[in-house]
Formats: sequence, structure tokens, C-alpha cells
Amino acid sequence: DTTEIEFRDCVPKQFYFINNRYCKRMVKASAIDFCAQYPTNICGDLPDGHERLILKGRIKPSEAYPFAFYIKSRCIAEFQKYDTHNWIQSKFAYNLLYQDQIKSIYNTKDEDEITVLMKPSKFCFDDIMNNFYEIRKEDPIAKTVMNAFIGMLHTKKYINHKYAHLAAIAIARSNEKMRTLAEDKLNEPIHICVDGCVYLDKIKLGTDSKGIGLCHQEFVDKLFYMEQMNCYAVMNDDESIIKFRHGAFNS
Repeated sequence: DTTEIEFRDCVPKQFYFINNRYCKRMVKASAIDFCAQYPTNICGDLPDGHERLILKGRIKPSEAYPFAFYIKSRCIAEFQKYDTHNWIQSKFAYNLLYQDQIKSIYNTKDEDEITVLMKPSKFCFDDIMNNFYEIRKEDPIAKTVMNAFIGMLHTKKYINHKYAHLAAIAIARSNEKMRTLAEDKLNEPIHICVDGCVYLDKIKLGTDSKGIGLCHQEFVDKLFYMEQMNCYAVMNDDESIIKFRHGAFNS
């Protein structure tokens, strides 16, 4: 079922973070990449708006109703997985939540909250996303389709594709996966861009193989130089280029 525009306000911010102390400096760093981060996290159980419960107060999700949308505080939660209210305590709070969401969390009393609970849908995107992932090398449009589809679920005008509740879950799951890695396993992440994390620790956190949903280790303890967000180079000790990114530039 479609959802009202209020649900779009519950969609979290895409997770971007940069430690400016390490801009324009050569350091030794490592990096991981969550393969197909958003497509992976729109797989599995998703909320069904048909039999939603609208309740007064801040009500936690349950096994029967595992998805909770908090309309006043603009937050969401999944049963035994995450509650975006709690991100306010994270050192990445302003990277995970929009300023309006942070204000709403602080300004909404639990008794004034409006909670919308949803059951899991009978349908899922697992086969579809796995298919597009498998053909991504033969069909250059496949990767765009996977990510653009999620963007179309919560467009600014919000007229034709009113599925913000699905986009909110996909992005929240992605943010939580990256947040727990950055906070629980790393001493110093220096660059986070949605599905990738560059960090100073000389530890291997991912696998050598790629696959939908896998955490792939891109490099360990290599020379790393960044100018700004998503604009960096990775080098061997002889400064030969392993990888470079130049987001926001056309050459």
C-alpha cells in the first residue's frame, strides 16, 4: 500500500562523513565496501501498509508488527534491530539524521508521539535485486536500476510513487550497518560514503570476494590521499595508483 507524505519525513539521511583533519594529507589507510548496499537492504521483510495500526504515544515494534514509524519525531524502528531515535546518541548523529529530524526527536514527548505499526509484506524484492546484481557486468544499466528504483520510492514531489516507508527501511538498515561497523570495530574512520568506509586501522574486516550483501575488503594499509568528500587516491608504496575517486568532477 502507498503511504502519505509524512512517511517521507521518516527517511533518514544518507550516511556521509569525512574527517577533515585528514584532508590534503598522505596517510596509511584501509577500506571496506558493502556490495550493493541499498539493493541488499531493500531485500528481506518489508512493511505492508494495508493493515497498519495508528496509535497514540511512542510504541515499540513487536514480532507481529515489526515495523514502527514515528510520525511526530520522524523516526523509524525495526523489531530487535534498530531505532533511529537512538542515533541521536551517536557521534555520527548529524551524518545519519537531518537537522529537522534531530529537532523533532528533542521536541517530541513520548506521550505526544503518533506511532504507525506495520506487519511484514507477503512480497519481497530478493529475486529481483539478485537478478539485477548478477547481470550488472553485462548490462551497464542494471546497477543504476537497483539504486534509482529506491530513489523513486520517495521523490520530492511525492505524487506517483508513494512508497517512502520502503525507502526509509532500506536506508535505515544501510545506515545502521555502517554505523555499527564504524563505532564498534574501528578506532578512526576518516571517510564514509553510503556503502564504503576508509579507516586508519590496519585490520581486515571484509572478504576478498564480492557478492550482494557482502562486506568486501578493498585494500589494507595503503597510501591514501583525499582532497574532500569522495575525491581521493589510493596508492602503493611507490605511489602507483590503485584506485581513485573524483565525485562532483566530470573528468
